[in-house]
Amino acid sequence: MPNKKNLNILDCTLRDGGYYNNWNFSKKLLNEYINSISKTDIKNIEIGFLTLPFDGQKGITANCDHNFFKKIDVPGNINLGIMINATDFLNKNEIEEKQIIKTIKKLPKSKVKFIRVACHFKHLFKVTKFFKILKKRGFKIFLNIMQISDISDLEISRTCKVYKNLADVIYFADSFGSINEKQFKKIIIKFKKNTTLELGIHAHDNMKKALKNTIMASKNGVRWLDSTILGMGRGPGNTKTEELVKSIYGNSSKTTREIKKLLPEFNLLKKKYNWGTNKYYWLSGKYKIHPTYIQMLLSDNRYKNFNYTEVIQNLKKYKASKYNPNTLYLAMDFYQNKSTLKNFSKKEPKINKDIIIFGNGKSLQNKNVISKKLISQSTKILINRSKYVEDDNMDIIVYCHPLRLITDIKLLKKSASNLLLPYNSLPNIIKSQIDKKNIINFDLKLGKNIRFNRNSLIIPKPLGLIYALGYLISRGVKKVYLAGFDGFEADNPFKDETQVYINHLKKSFKNFKIISLTKTKLNF
Repeated sequence: MPNKKNLNILDCTLRDGGYYNNWNFSKKLLNEYINSISKTDIKNIEIGFLTLPFDGQKGITANCDHNFFKKIDVPGNINLGIMINATDFLNKNEIEEKQIIKTIKKLPKSKVKFIRVACHFKHLFKVTKFFKILKKRGFKIFLNIMQISDISDLEISRTCKVYKNLADVIYFADSFGSINEKQFKKIIIKFKKNTTLELGIHAHDNMKKALKNTIMASKNGVRWLDSTILGMGRGPGNTKTEELVKSIYGNSSKTTREIKKLLPEFNLLKKKYNWGTNKYYWLSGKYKIHPTYIQMLLSDNRYKNFNYTEVIQNLKKYKASKYNPNTLYLAMDFYQNKSTLKNFSKKEPKINKDIIIFGNGKSLQNKNVISKKLISQSTKILINRSKYVEDDNMDIIVYCHPLRLITDIKLLKKSASNLLLPYNSLPNIIKSQIDKKNIINFDLKLGKNIRFNRNSLIIPKPLGLIYALGYLISRGVKKVYLAGFDGFEADNPFKDETQVYINHLKKSFKNFKIISLTKTKLNF
C-alpha cells in the first residue's frame, strides 16, 4: 500500500446513493454524516449533484445550489464538492447558458472546494467552454470520464492534451463494473504516459471487483479513490468506504471506528432499498448493460415474477449501455409491429356518463371511500390489476405496459372482462396467448410527443392511465373519476411521467375533467 498521506479518499455516498432514494436524505442524516466523516482521515466529501436546471422532483442532495449550502455547516477540515452531469451543459440556448453560469457564480467558494463533471467520452470535447468557466471561478475541477472501458488510446491522448489546463484531476469510472485489474492497470499506464495531472478511480461493483480495482489503482499511482458507505450507489453500488478504510488504515484505526458508527443508519437504508451486487448485476457487467435496467427490475415488486435473465439476454442484443426504458420494451419486440390495423367484429362496450378508473393505490383499502350508488351506475375501468378491486366487477381492464402484460398473461387468458390493449403493437408470442373475442384494439406506438386519434395513440412511455385516458378522449368522453392513483413517494427514484402527461392532456383538452375520489399526490 502506498503512503497513506498521498491518498485522497473521496466519499460520495449522498451523491451516488441518491439513485436509490431519489436523493431524499434527511437533514439530520446529512449533518450526522458530515460530522462523522470530519472525525476521520477522509477529508473529501462529494455531497450531491448540482442539477441544471433545478429539478423539483428530486430530493435535497440532487440540487446542491447556493441555497442548499446555506442550510448545512461544513467543518473546517472537510473539502466539500459537488458533481454536475456534462449532459446538463449540452444543447443549451443563450438564455439557458446564462442561467447555468449565474447558478455557478452563486456557489459559495467558502464551502464548495471542488466540482466534478461526469462526462461520457463522446461529449468530452463539447463542454470545454464550461470547464473554462468553472476553472475561472477558482474551483478545483475533476473530469470524470464514464464508461472508461470503451475509451481508445487516441481518445486518451486527446483528452489529456485538451484538459491539461482545464482540470486538476482526471477520474475514470468503470461504469459497468466489468474491468479486471490487468485491464485497469493498462488504462492507468496509458493516462500516466499522457498527463501529469492527478488521477482518480470510481469503481462499480457489478462483478465484485470494485475494492480490488481501487486498491490496485492506489498501488499504481492513482491518488483519488472513490467510495460510499456500504457501497450505496447506482445499480450494485461502489467500493465500500468501510472496506477501503480498513484496507488503508487498519481495522483498529480511528477512521475505521468512526465509519462503523455510520453503518447502522445506512443499514436501515440498505434494508429498504436492497442495493448490492448479485447475478443479474454480474451479467449486466459482463454484457456492458447499464445497471439502471437491473435496478429498475429488482426495485419494482410488479416485476418479481418476470424472468430477469431472459430480459438481460435480450438487452445485450441492443445498445443498452445507456439507460432508456423503451430499449427494454423494444428488446421484447413491443411497439414495433408493422402489421396493418386489425379491427375485430366485436362491438365496443357502451360507456356510461359516469366513468371510474381504478388503480392500485392503498387509498382503496377503505371500501367505503366511493359511494356504492356511483359505482353501480358507472362504467368501471381497471388499469392492470389491483389488490383492492375484483377484476370480474370491471367493465374494461386496461393493459399497455410490456412487463405488466407479460406478468399477468395467464390471468388475461381467463378474464371475462373487455380488454383494452394495443393488440397491434404486441409481439406475436403475446398475441397468441390472448383470446381476441374480448379485445378492444387501440394501437400504441412510442414517440416524442403525445398524439392520438380514434384508432391509436403515440406517447413517449407506455403508461396505462394515460393510454386509457387517450382512448376515452378519442371516444368523446368529457369527464372521468379516478380512484387508487395515489402518486409516488418523494424518495422513489422511479417516478414516472404521469403528472407531466396529465398536464399535457389538461392543456390540450380544456373541457376534459379529471376528478380523484381518493387521496392523491397527483394534481388533477
